[in-house]
Amino acid sequence: MGRSPKPFFDLPMNSGARTPARPASSRPSGLVEPKGPVRTNLPPIDAPEAADSPTKPIEFSISTLYWAAAGIMIVLLGVWILGVKAGKSDAERRLGSQLAQQQPESPAVNPNAPSNVEPPPLNPEPAPAPKELPRGTSTPSSLSDIYTASGWVQLDPRQDALNYLHLATLRREDAIRAVDYLASKGKSALAVPSKTVDRSPQASKNPLLFVYLATPLSRDQYRDAAQRTRIETEIRQIGQQWVKSKDKGGVPSDFSKPQWVKYEKN
Repeated sequence: MGRSPKPFFDLPMNSGARTPARPASSRPSGLVEPKGPVRTNLPPIDAPEAADSPTKPIEFSISTLYWAAAGIMIVLLGVWILGVKAGKSDAERRLGSQLAQQQPESPAVNPNAPSNVEPPPLNPEPAPAPKELPRGTSTPSSLSDIYTASGWVQLDPRQDALNYLHLATLRREDAIRAVDYLASKGKSALAVPSKTVDRSPQASKNPLLFVYLATPLSRDQYRDAAQRTRIETEIRQIGQQWVKSKDKGGVPSDFSKPQWVKYEKN
């Protein structure tokens, strides 16, 4: 039989001796050392942010604040303008509705009526006939009396706001002759005392009078230049006839400068 192994407790113990390290060549031959970097399929782990990292404060420049304030003002101005326009439109709408209610309804239009029918011509307003001159006396009772073809009267026959043709300014005796001569030619005239101050020696006995054509023109008739020219031409022709008549007393005026005057009662 062979030698039996000694039990482990019979082996000599070397307490002071160190066990020598096993050389690299003594590694098990079954292990293979990796060549190059070791690759793994695990995802990379992000490093957590530091908890104590400081937060950057939000900074605004002065120009930014100015631009922001300007933008707010523009928006407020636009809102105000829109409000004003809305109020104005509403007021115009209300005014238009009120005017529409006040206007009378127009008559219904016949759709079958012909559209090319011309309206009837408007007849011009005739001149108002002069008031009938009252019968007067042969001599004036005062300096305010008016001489007409019928004699002296105290009431002025002229009508307010009508246009009278002024023929001449003559002394009373000459004015009487002018009115009488115009009446002989079919033209009614009158002589009105002048209100101007007359300091001549003969003012008291022979004052100045204005000679007017007694037939007036209304405002619409006065606008007709052709009608005014026709009347003025007729008066000038009568004046020329008077000059050629060789009146014994002489001709005080030829009526060559007539002028229209609007009469207004005081």
